[in-house]
Amino acid sequence: MSTGTKIRRDTRNELLIKKMKGEKFLGLVKEKKALEGQSADNLEILPQEYPVLLKAVYRKEKFSKPRNFIGLVKDLPNDEMKKLILAHTVVGDDALQGLARDRATTVRNFLVAEGKLPPERIFEKKGDIFKAPAKEGESAGRVEFGVAAP
Repeated sequence: MSTGTKIRRDTRNELLIKKMKGEKFLGLVKEKKALEGQSADNLEILPQEYPVLLKAVYRKEKFSKPRNFIGLVKDLPNDEMKKLILAHTVVGDDALQGLARDRATTVRNFLVAEGKLPPERIFEKKGDIFKAPAKEGESAGRVEFGVAAP
């Protein structure tokens, strides 16, 4: 499997989780249970919520789904729904760039909050996320940060 194929597969999984978190957040907002400062991004999907959220995402997806004899969308096992969602998720360069920005922001926020680094000293090095790794066996997916010395 090529590095590009693996990145796109991982990205599809991340996009699915992001959609599921969005469904959970939407439910919290509808029930007026969303907390101040809470967003879909900082929610955790509990194991017992997974099937319900997966089904909600599956129902909203815009692809042809298996139907029963009267034309209603068939209920499928979780693995089948996930396979169909992932197979029909198109990951373009914009989605990859967006996920790369999200990851970089998460790491930066961690370095500031947990690493106690001053935010003005942390900067992201810009680079081509599609560039092949310089060394054999090195991960292709990466973000480089720099810290300005005082």
